[in-house]
Amino acid sequence: MVGSTTKPLTSLLVARLVDQGLMRWETPVHAVLPDFKVADPQLTARLETRHLLCACSGIPRRDLPLFLNFGNRTPATMLGAMAGLQPVSDLGKEYHYSNQMVAAGGFLAGRVAFPSLELGAAYDRAMSQLLFSPLGMRSTTLSFEQGLQSPNLALPHGFNGQGQLEVVDAKANRNVIAARPSGGVWSTVNDMLRYLALELNEGHLPNGRQWISRRVLLERRKPQVNTGPDSFYGLALAIDRSMGTTVLQHTGATLGYQSLIFWIPEYRLGAVVLTNSDQGTLLALLMQRRLMELVLGLRQEAEADLEHLAKNVRMERMRQLQGIQNPPDPAEAARLSRRYRSPDLGVLTVERRNNQTIFDFGGFSTPVASRRMPDGSVHYMATGAGFVDWLEVESPDPDGRTLLIRESHQTYRYSAE
Repeated sequence: MVGSTTKPLTSLLVARLVDQGLMRWETPVHAVLPDFKVADPQLTARLETRHLLCACSGIPRRDLPLFLNFGNRTPATMLGAMAGLQPVSDLGKEYHYSNQMVAAGGFLAGRVAFPSLELGAAYDRAMSQLLFSPLGMRSTTLSFEQGLQSPNLALPHGFNGQGQLEVVDAKANRNVIAARPSGGVWSTVNDMLRYLALELNEGHLPNGRQWISRRVLLERRKPQVNTGPDSFYGLALAIDRSMGTTVLQHTGATLGYQSLIFWIPEYRLGAVVLTNSDQGTLLALLMQRRLMELVLGLRQEAEADLEHLAKNVRMERMRQLQGIQNPPDPAEAARLSRRYRSPDLGVLTVERRNNQTIFDFGGFSTPVASRRMPDGSVHYMATGAGFVDWLEVESPDPDGRTLLIRESHQTYRYSAE
């Protein structure tokens, strides 16, 4: 799985439709998806197609409603749930990465291309016929089942709560299916290099044919919002100008997979790194740094950083496990109710088997460990491979009737049933 490196592919699909005259970057979202809305009616009315891809809409990152309790979610219900997303800044003013917004952009493109099909089927067909096929990406798919059944499948790996490397339960990544324009592509390095070559050749295929106009392709590379000093986000592309030249890139992460694609237009050079490890981006970014050192003559830091990482990553992981009781203290776990419900995240069930406490979030489950905090609350940390450092559930009161999960500035509340 290439994770969020799907996003530049989705924006390329939109660009292809713009180039064909079927839509514009400025096409109002409600003109194609009349039922689409966010919590602010004024913002809903102002949103254009480009705003779904620019991370500048003001809609904040809200991944947990996507990732938890996804069993019956569809593209339509995912879009419907966006009606509860409240902006936290004005349109175009601040960087806020949102998987839901890019997913909406992909489904909008699918609706333009194949208006009679269901949203997900339309996006899948549009990507297959309008992008994967002409670019020769024959091993690339949006089918989760086809990805899992590939004879050349790289199994996802992650560390568990004991610091041991394990194969991640692949079904947990099904959470991305209903929002697949933001992260659902399965691919190979060779196929992704075909996409990268199109970017480097500014819209030309290997046979020399201009597949997409240079003007429309490059529109995606224009900064839409600042992300830091000399860094920006375009239309589903990160832009870095801090090293004296423009670097375009995107990372991606699903459970047990991490990826990186980047290119330097000035040097007509780029790379694709796909890893089947939840630590993969660490190595990918060091590889990118080393290449930049060689090409741009930067101070050499990557090899020393790699040596430091190799020595310290396991030590740091073990340090994070200090003070954690795994499995949880039976008396603490006994206070938990069997079933909780959140208006935003759905149902959480708690099971106890083989001396373990299991949290089932609907679609996947994971054993947990516990840590008593100075304020008297108990935190439960996921210990299943791929979930470590990702899911932490707070039990703030002694009777265990309430559980909390925090994401950025948002707190989700579970109440016992």
